[in-house]
Amino acid sequence: MITKDKPSLDSTAESIYLSNADFVIREQCRRREDVIAHENYQKEQISKLSTENASLNAENAILADRFEDITAKYDDAAKEIIRLKKLLEEKGLSY
Repeated sequence: MITKDKPSLDSTAESIYLSNADFVIREQCRRREDVIAHENYQKEQISKLSTENASLNAENAILADRFEDITAKYDDAAKEIIRLKKLLEEKGLSY
């Protein structure tokens, strides 16, 4: 090593190494904090979207029930129209 014969350089090299090592450690800590923050954000988004999805599923179920009711009423009305048309034809009346 370069500093083997020069103790003053040995101290300088050690200081540089520690400074760089501290930077690497700080950088690793920053990256770790970024990953943790990102994971927390993802968890919040998943929770929020899951709640929204459940709400929309409930709303869809209500709308599906309403659609079935409307379809049943439409079918009943169509049958009534057909019955009335037949009745008119039987009586010899035109519509």
